[in-house]
Amino acid sequence: MWAYGQHLRIQKLDDLHTTQESCVVASFEQQSRASSKDTNMIEDELGYTGVIQAIYEVNFRVFKQVFLSFSHRITNI
Repeated sequence: MWAYGQHLRIQKLDDLHTTQESCVVASFEQQSRASSKDTNMIEDELGYTGVIQAIYEVNFRVFKQVFLSFSHRITNI
């Protein structure tokens, strides 16, 4: 399936090919603190990697939206 300008496959189909197109990588900036009383916010980058398990295209009649369901784990990219 083509989505977000990329060719994507679910892991079940990807296992049949030599190229892998089911991987997802994302990084986010996150603010956190040690406790609710701590006023010193710490900003850090949080990375996720995962494999696409399912691709859903939902038709809202006015527009279509693609949703990805994937198994993920938190990594430090």
